[in-house]
Amino acid sequence: MKRIKYFLLAAVIAALDQIIKFFIRKLPEGQAFFSASPFFELRHVTNTGAAFSLLASRQSVIVLISVLLTALLCLYLAHEKSLSGAACTAVSGLIGGGIGNLLDRFFFGGVTDYIKLLFIRFPIFNFADMCVSVSVAALILLLLFEHQTEKTEEFHG
Repeated sequence: MKRIKYFLLAAVIAALDQIIKFFIRKLPEGQAFFSASPFFELRHVTNTGAAFSLLASRQSVIVLISVLLTALLCLYLAHEKSLSGAACTAVSGLIGGGIGNLLDRFFFGGVTDYIKLLFIRFPIFNFADMCVSVSVAALILLLLFEHQTEKTEEFHG
């Protein structure tokens, strides 16, 4: 399997996420324990919902959806031959971030969040969330770039 390095990257992302959260969970929940005002602060909170606290009372639904999406992404990464290295890296970020948050839900009943932006009204998030968000943005940019390249080749072709 040529793509083992991308699965290893996903595992490293999930492990790093869990290591960070291990230390965060040792801190009191709710209070800020570090501030870099006016940019951000670190504050331990537990989110029992999905993004933006959606489905907070439906933890089993969130876990089921997370498991299915992670499994589908793993199959996609393993079998889709047309993925570039950059796309494989982005999918690895989705898998690793998804697994990091899934482990929280499974073992702790909610996701440990800790990064609060102070200059914009935005939910508190974590390393896994950042990996997922950056990966989605990268995949969108890759798709747009690929589409633009195809249109240019079609025009000049």
